[in-house]
Amino acid sequence: MAGATFNFKIDGLHGLNIDIREWGEKVTNLKTPMQESTKQVKEWTETAVFATEGGAIGEAWPSGKSYHGLIVTGNMAGNFKNEAKRMSGMVFNPTSYFKYHQSTRPRTKMPYRPMLLWVEKNIDIAFKVFQAWLATMRWG
Repeated sequence: MAGATFNFKIDGLHGLNIDIREWGEKVTNLKTPMQESTKQVKEWTETAVFATEGGAIGEAWPSGKSYHGLIVTGNMAGNFKNEAKRMSGMVFNPTSYFKYHQSTRPRTKMPYRPMLLWVEKNIDIAFKVFQAWLATMRWG
């Protein structure tokens, strides 16, 4: 089996991508582990990141009554999605104002409140899923 290159990246302001290249000829469809890993990253984001108000990803959100209502409503936390393809997967939030929270652009009204960042925890989640999946494969 040839080596694998995992690319973990933030896709603009929309979500987190897992992209795999150069795995080798024998592996051409990773949809199963992609689906499971993006599902688990999504679930972790919906729970840990919101419960700690960003602390779980090392970006504690500024407090204040003008933005606390977003956490209370649950609109953002409950709208994360995941999708998987043969060789890539993504976690994202289609809420129209999600991109404003993720943006690092200068602002005057709403502070930077990231919800999706590649941190060690969600990379660990993805690798554990792939390790378990690879253990079930027959190579030969």
